[in-house]
Amino acid sequence: MESIENEFVNLWIVDGVIYGQYKPDVTIDLEAAKKIARDRLQLSGNKDYPSLVFLTQVNKSTKEARDFFSHGDGIKQMTKLA
Repeated sequence: MESIENEFVNLWIVDGVIYGQYKPDVTIDLEAAKKIARDRLQLSGNKDYPSLVFLTQVNKSTKEARDFFSHGDGIKQMTKLA
């Protein structure tokens, strides 16, 4: 199983789907969002994948982070997101 972990999230690929599990009580600001997207793009190897992300552990996210995740590199290589 291919995977990447950083201080905010664990990312892994199983059966053609990228999964993301956020770590407990994290706060996602713009810099964190950019790091998460970079790691996801590295894991995807420039291939398109559907994604399933578990957000229940996120303590807070900034508007800038949410905006980043809504376009550009924030959604690059993602065919679907749930």
